[in-house]
Amino acid sequence: MTPRWWAGIFFASLALNVLLLGIVGAAYLNRDNRDRELVHRMTVYTVPWAWRVVGEDVGILARRIYARNQADLARDRQTLAEDYAKVNEILAAEKFDREAFAGALAKLRMDVASAQKLMHEAMGEFAAGLTADQRRKLTDFVTDWAKQRDQRAIRRDEMIEQKERRDPPAN
Repeated sequence: MTPRWWAGIFFASLALNVLLLGIVGAAYLNRDNRDRELVHRMTVYTVPWAWRVVGEDVGILARRIYARNQADLARDRQTLAEDYAKVNEILAAEKFDREAFAGALAKLRMDVASAQKLMHEAMGEFAAGLTADQRRKLTDFVTDWAKQRDQRAIRRDEMIEQKERRDPPAN
């Protein structure tokens, strides 16, 4: 190989390394915003969600409640994973069985409700250990979160309407 070829390889490698360094650096610098977005996407009214919103002040209470419910939560997660796998298996089958699909969805719905009941009971215990200001912080967060979701939904609907005006669906 000629020196010109090696120079090309060197600069390509250098550019790739600078790109990767930029990605890692940006992820590091924006980690607080990423964590906040994670909270927005999480299910509200659960102990982990509330702990993230309120802060480390309630860490001991949250850990105690989580430790007490850990086995049941793990069981629920396993059950839900199996339910989702069953739903996907039926959905992906060569021959679709509508009754089996409806039954699998019904079981999934029942197991989600059961898991949610456990999470909400834990949240009730957690909320009972919070101060009025901490509970207000949770309600304020949920109010802001709901407004943001509504605004995103409105923007999404507007974008769909604009697209449909530009490109009417072919019928």
